[in-house]
Amino acid sequence: MSGFRQAPCPIFRQCGGCDVMQQLEADQLNDKKQVIEQRLRREINEVYASPLSLNYRARISLRVNESGRLCYYRPRSHLEVPVETCSIARPEINAVIQRLPSMPRGTESVALRSNGSSVIVVLHTAPKSVRYVEKHVRDWDWKKMGIHGLYINTHHVFGLRKTVMEIMGVEHQLGPKTFYQVNLEINQLLVMDVARKVEKYEPTAVLDLFSGAGNLSLPLAKKGRKITMMESSPEAIADAKATAKRMRVEIDARHFDATRYRAGDAFFEVAILDPARAGASGVMQELAITRPRAILYVACNPQAFQRDCREVERFGYHLSELTLYDMFPQTSHSELLGVFELN
Repeated sequence: MSGFRQAPCPIFRQCGGCDVMQQLEADQLNDKKQVIEQRLRREINEVYASPLSLNYRARISLRVNESGRLCYYRPRSHLEVPVETCSIARPEINAVIQRLPSMPRGTESVALRSNGSSVIVVLHTAPKSVRYVEKHVRDWDWKKMGIHGLYINTHHVFGLRKTVMEIMGVEHQLGPKTFYQVNLEINQLLVMDVARKVEKYEPTAVLDLFSGAGNLSLPLAKKGRKITMMESSPEAIADAKATAKRMRVEIDARHFDATRYRAGDAFFEVAILDPARAGASGVMQELAITRPRAILYVACNPQAFQRDCREVERFGYHLSELTLYDMFPQTSHSELLGVFELN
């Protein structure tokens, strides 16, 4: 039976984003494990709790109301919940939130992006409002606010241009539109796990679909594996190419919609994929047609993962390993890593 507590957040009920915050963390994780095992009808091999259960999110996005205040929206509504602090955002992000003045008119939302120490702020506005907003923010004492870099949309205003972070010995420099995982500590564990599991098959070539900026595959490139990356975000692919250049490794990084992957588009012996919540319907069978030694699937949606499991199992693959990562404590969401091998 789950244990309950008073939620450690003053806006828990109004916000609704942390839907299981009233449960103790151990019970949250146990419930996630049980739900996934029941859905997939198999046991999870390993479970990783998050080193941080609060103040772990390295990226958040807030709306701006008519008064210029930062807000979340209540789930499935446009009802505003003013935010002075977010219990799951990292401390350096909360420090910026608390020091920010009212947003200039025309600012629609604010993204705060941290690497664990420095914070880059991205103000999103309509194109016609960029000059007006920039005129006002140039008067900010941004160092006192704890801001290390600021953008308006993709226009750099001051400070750092890139979010710099090291992941398994690879220094990434990520632009303001490039995705990265919100839980830095769990992501390190995930990347290490993927690298270890891929290396077991000793592949010459690895395919990384929905690759982002190379979070999962660039550590393998560093080890001498031939990497083909496919990603629909041009900014992420540009960041990946720049990282590979600094590493002095060759990669084949393609600006390509990975949902359109077809058998024969790349040579590989092991495939990695990390799709969005919609999953990879149709892609798994295309991967299986060429009979790779293994397919490693990172999933944030167990329902889509279950559907895609069935697809690849029809081609003679089975789910040999399943790992659960508590990427999103205080919520009902989690991250899975499934390894598929030929029967």
